Amino acid sequence: MSSVWNLLNPVRNGGQTLKLLDSGREFFGTVIKHGINDKTVTVRVDHKFWVPKYKEYQSSQKKYQVHDEENFCVIGDKVVIRSCMPLSPTKHYFVRNIVKPFSRDEFKPQKDQKKELDENVKQEYEKVYKELLEGERIRLSTKKRKEELIIKAQLKARALQKAIAIKKSFHLEKNI
Repeated sequence: MSSVWNLLNPVRNGGQTLKLLDSGREFFGTVIKHGINDKTVTVRVDHKFWVPKYKEYQSSQKKYQVHDEENFCVIGDKVVIRSCMPLSPTKHYFVRNIVKPFSRDEFKPQKDQKKELDENVKQEYEKVYKELLEGERIRLSTKKRKEELIIKAQLKARALQKAIAIKKSFHLEKNI
């Protein structure tokens, strides 16, 4: 019932109407994970059911591991999944079709932009690390070698976090 309700809702399915097989052989759901395992996506199926005691509908959700042969599904796609013979201990469904695809543009970063951002982060990291190292240079002269290495590792981690935070804030200001 709930899968049919989701499928008939024009907001959720993009204005299409499809027939589903009965008795739990087909479900309508949303892709919530992809790309972790090859040819596998996680689909969340929402169920609505009548509770006589409370005289109202209640909803529940269930996640299914689903086989995606072409690795085409991305997070946000509305799909119909169909049961099949077990493909693994957790995969018993495959993607029958994509009812409402989610935008694919957001999931393909431009290589030039990513490379430029990585170079900027690296430069900022080196600059911040040198500043932090100079500040700690006096304290390092009195420490033992082992303690010195621990402090340097902590400084590197702090410098990397600061560099990434600075670049993220710069990137956000640039987009505004």
